[in-house]
Amino acid sequence: MLPGLINAFSFWFVIGPAAIQISIASYSLVGEKVQKSLEPLLAAPVTDSEILAGKSIAAFLPSIASTYIGAIVFMSLIDLFIYDKLNYLYFPNWNIGVILLLLAAALFVLDIIVFFIAKATFRREEILTKRR
Repeated sequence: MLPGLINAFSFWFVIGPAAIQISIASYSLVGEKVQKSLEPLLAAPVTDSEILAGKSIAAFLPSIASTYIGAIVFMSLIDLFIYDKLNYLYFPNWNIGVILLLLAAALFVLDIIVFFIAKATFRREEILTKRR
């Protein structure tokens, strides 16, 4: 029963990075627009692709890094506390490996798809001139 319960907690490594990435990405445009720090960036001599790539990387890397750091801490603590009950180290195992490898790959593919959608719909001039 204990391994099944531990695997259930591993599910949070699927939800966490997506939530972190969404928070960072939404702030990077909306929050910067509200704080008026987006306009200088949009007025800079960089392409839309460069701006969007930078914002994508800035959202992707912290979410993946925090996921792996959290996974290492989670696995270490679980192994520390349940070794006496199972008489073996539960982590690392294939379940968590698949969750973390598939998670990173899925977020990377999703990030690329969203990048191209954002690139097609991004209107720098409208953001700069529209007052709200």
